[in-house]
Amino acid sequence: MQHLIKQWFEHELAPILANKAALFAIFGGVLGYAILYPQPYLNQQAYNVPVAVIDHNTSQLSRTFIRAIDASPNTQVTTHLTSIHEARPLIEQEAIAGVIYIPRDFTRELVAIEQPSIVVAANAAYFLEFSAVAKGALAGIEGTLPTDESNLSEIALFDTHGGYLNYVVPAVFILILHQTLVLGVSLIAFSQKQNGFNLSPLVTLVFRLASMLVIYLPLSAFYFYACFWFYDIHHFASLGSLLLATSLFLLATILFGSLLGYCVAKAEHAVLWVLFSSIPLVFSAGFIWPEHLVPDLIVNLLNLVPALSSIDALLKINQMGASIADVSQQLLWLGGLTALYFIACLIRISTDEPSTSSMKGEYR
Repeated sequence: MQHLIKQWFEHELAPILANKAALFAIFGGVLGYAILYPQPYLNQQAYNVPVAVIDHNTSQLSRTFIRAIDASPNTQVTTHLTSIHEARPLIEQEAIAGVIYIPRDFTRELVAIEQPSIVVAANAAYFLEFSAVAKGALAGIEGTLPTDESNLSEIALFDTHGGYLNYVVPAVFILILHQTLVLGVSLIAFSQKQNGFNLSPLVTLVFRLASMLVIYLPLSAFYFYACFWFYDIHHFASLGSLLLATSLFLLATILFGSLLGYCVAKAEHAVLWVLFSSIPLVFSAGFIWPEHLVPDLIVNLLNLVPALSSIDALLKINQMGASIADVSQQLLWLGGLTALYFIACLIRISTDEPSTSSMKGEYR
């Protein structure tokens, strides 16, 4: 056993610790993004954002509606306009966050117990303000309808703050772990390919998996426990479920990154793959953009990357308290990817002529 640990340190762990680029990608990426990425979302919601109102109804009900909008903690009515065209330059100048238009038929539709039509316009580039304007308009409707007709009860099951921090950051943290791991492992695998393999393909991969698990299990725990606690992100996972899902996620990702490093001609190519794959992965994961709006061909291709199944499984476990049975399909897929990339790495190492000629030792 001592000899095996010595071999592991000499042929795998020591080269990893000497690879400054890989270490910077791993620790710099994980720790840096843990601090920087959540900053825009810390306020969770925007309050008292200035809005304009266009009242073409000018009735008692429309005035009640406007007072309810102004009373909402999300919005503050600062301007009254006569047309929607007047609102556009004010929104562009950021004098107001949005405009709420009350049509002439507002009272008639409300009295006839029809669904009243109002128009809400805002700059969607500022998503927190856009959400606040929409919530202010909804508060206006609730404050205008009679109590027995507006019996709306809003209960948040998982995102109790109702903000973007709890919604976006947990998924992006998983993607950060995935991308930094792929980049770090691919750089390590490429360097190993250049220097030659001193151990058999099987032992090389086992040592690689052990080394990266030793590094990334604590980093994952740092994200899923320390960062979630610090940023007040809700966390419902049981330790056993989280450990199993995280381990499968890391195993599949380590082997995927290793295969990438063994296949690229230059280390820069691995860096470019990580850079250019991040946006497609974000939009195909289903939390930023609806998955059904992404072409099936793209989703099927990106499902070969461990990130998508991992995000789906770990979000359900972490943020919704799902059990292993609830995410069994995703975990089985990750297990299949692990087996696929393990076999592919064995074949790639075995067929690399310069590496084969340099193999030596009892593990050959």
